[in-house]
This record gives sequence, structure tokens and C-alpha cells, in this order.
Amino acid sequence: MLVTHEITLDPILASLPKEFADPRILPRSDPYFNIFRPGGDPVQVGWRLHDMSAAIASCHGVHDSYISQAFFKQPNRRAISLFGLTHAWVDLDYYKCQGWLTDFIKNTGADAHQVASLVLDKCREIGIPPTSIQSSGRGLYVKWSFTNMVGPAGAARVRALNRQLVRLFADFGADPAACDVSRVLRVPGSINSKTGTICTTLYSDAISYDYSEFCDEILPLTLDELHQRQADRQAAREQRKEDRRGDHRRKGRILDKADWSCKVVADMTTLADMRWGGRVPEGQRDTWTWIAAAHLALWLPPSDIQPEVEELLHIWQIEPDFIRKNKNLTSVINRAKKSWSAKKNPDEDIRYKFGKETLIKKLEIDKTEMANLNALIDKEEKYKRHKKSRNIKNMPKNIERNAKKMTAIAMAQAGGDLIEIAKNTGINVRTLRRWRKENA
Repeated sequence: MLVTHEITLDPILASLPKEFADPRILPRSDPYFNIFRPGGDPVQVGWRLHDMSAAIASCHGVHDSYISQAFFKQPNRRAISLFGLTHAWVDLDYYKCQGWLTDFIKNTGADAHQVASLVLDKCREIGIPPTSIQSSGRGLYVKWSFTNMVGPAGAARVRALNRQLVRLFADFGADPAACDVSRVLRVPGSINSKTGTICTTLYSDAISYDYSEFCDEILPLTLDELHQRQADRQAAREQRKEDRRGDHRRKGRILDKADWSCKVVADMTTLADMRWGGRVPEGQRDTWTWIAAAHLALWLPPSDIQPEVEELLHIWQIEPDFIRKNKNLTSVINRAKKSWSAKKNPDEDIRYKFGKETLIKKLEIDKTEMANLNALIDKEEKYKRHKKSRNIKNMPKNIERNAKKMTAIAMAQAGGDLIEIAKNTGINVRTLRRWRKENA
């Protein structure tokens, strides 16, 4: 079972009634979340984080109110505006599923509390007790809170995590469509108009999980294994290039491609903030929008590309009709549509793809800017980060080794027998002689 960490309930959520609780960490800044009410005239309102308790309270007793599961930089739910995610979730439509659970409900007349108890048993069996289980009125939401917020660069991995949870809870009617970062779920305290039932929290425990450890436990591959798979695929691609004698088309990848594309777009937004206060100036717009749209096309289905590009233009303060004027953006969307329709044949993938060195050159990224980026860094910066990480990891060993060294030097200078000191400390005699001479 994974190690759990206690959640200190944020004052913003502490004022809510226990039956409507949704325990999780909250960002330290003040991003947006969204309340959505569908119907004949859909309404979506972007709220600031500090108003969360008031926003949730305003939904009590209101029919069909939904809340975004992620936080955003703008009052919308576009993936390009993502600020961060605080938890993983799965939506269980157990009333739709077939098999043993359907028979169990028919034979026993089990209600949501009893089904939630079965779900809790399943979670404990897997080794991931949930933070909360909520009734949606005729289904269940199961959530696992993280100890720290996951930023935009981790969005693709969280989506993959949610998809894996759908597979694990398939017997309970897990909804595969409820995995994306823009997902909304019913607000605790609101009413499901289809059943007239109030959405409530059936189970909650103030626990959270380290995001990386949770991913390694749930996903089929750890990050190290993904990187190794990426290296293996790169070697295979090189071999295919040689076999095709000049055909340089590259086969698509699965998670690592989406993860990389997500990080590139996040890095470009960071660069724009550092260089120009978020506004991409004229002279840079063609290249920047082309590169960003090309990476969105590697991550999103074709139907979602244009709305996300429009939101990106808004963030970068570029006029909306830029899409119509720019042939590169049109080409990106057209290529994505053709590649998507032939996605079962990777050789027909004609979407634009850029290597890391090409992106660094096109975006003119310097060494000082790389310190604030995640993906667009050169080998020197990557080595520097690995070295720093390695030093932190080895710090306890280094402290222990230095303490042993100082003890051995003190014993040698005090006239102790070097052979005896070597036996007690595991340090060879030649090294002890050298240390004693250096510290004489």
C-alpha cells in the first residue's frame, strides 16, 4: 500500500458542511475554477479560488450544478489555460454497468452507500484508499488528493492516470469520457434533476498521496520506464530510417509524445511571460503560433485544436482572425485531421514535429531562460539538473562518509594503529596515511 499523508483542511473548505465536503489541497495563489449549469441556456461562471466556499454554497439545492476539477489561469476550461490539478478521479456510472454488480444491486436492493462500500473495499484491495467518495445522484465520484499541485506540464500524465483508474474500476461502470483536465463533476449539495437526489459526500478521509509515487503505483510504466521506452523507440526509428533509405517520416508515440507536447506549450507560455509580459509581439507571432499549434495537434483531437489555438491567441494578446490569415495554422489543423483519420497507420502521420534543438534555435532560448523551463533545455542544463538531483540524493551518504573520514583522521593523528583503524572504518591504510599527511 502507498504511503499516505494527512491533509490539513484549507479554511476555504473547512466552513462547508461535512456531508458536502471535498477534502483536497488548494493552490497558494488565486486561480480560477468554473461552475457550470447546462440546460436550454447553459451558464458557466469563472470564480476565483478565495470564493470557492461561497460558490459551492450557492449551488446547494440547485438543480444540475457542476464544478471544474482543475484550476485555470483564465475564467474558462481550456486546456491551454490550465493552472494545475490537485487530485485524480474516476466517475462511476454503476447504474449502467452489466455483470455481477447489476445482479448484486437487483438481488439486494443496494443503495449508493452499499455500492460505495464495495468501491472502498476495491480501493483498499488495490492499495489506494480514496480521499473521498461522493454520490452524484445516481453514480459515484471517487477522488485521490495529491500532496502538491500538479502544473500544466503534468496534464497529460494526470489524464493517463485517470484513464488507468477507469480500467481498474471498469466493473463499476467507470466513465472513460471523464478523464480530461477540463472535466466538470456535480457539486456536492446540488440536486441531480434526473433522480431528484442531492449529491453528497458518502465517505471522506483527510489523506493524500505523493503524485509521483501514485503514478508509479497505478500506471503500467514509471517515468524512468517511459524514458527507456522512448530511447528504445528512438533507436528503432533510426533503424527504420536507415531501412527506408531517406524516408524520414517518424512513427508516433503514445504517452511520451503527449507529455512532451504539453510541456513545450507550457514552456512557451513561460517564455512569453518572461520576455514580453505574456504578449507575443509582431515578428514573432508566425513562428510561435505555428510551433504551439503543431504541439497541440500532437496532444489533442483535431476538433479541439482551433478552440485551444484561439484561447492561446487570447493569452498572447493576438487578434482572433490571425488563424484565418496564417496559412501555417490552417495547415496544422488540416494535417492533424488527415493523420487522425489514419492514426492506426503511424507511417501516414503527417503532423508537424520538431526536435528539441530545432525548437531551442527557432525560439532563440538562452541559458538563463532555460533555468525556468521544463522541456526546452539543452544537454548542459539537463546535466546540471541531473547532477544537482544526484547530489541531493547522495547527501546522506556524503555526510556519513565525511563523518567517517573526520573520525579516521582524528584517530590517526592521535597515534592510533592505522591497520586497526582501517579494520574498524573500512578505509584502506594508504588512504589513511594520505589523510594524516594532508592534515598534519
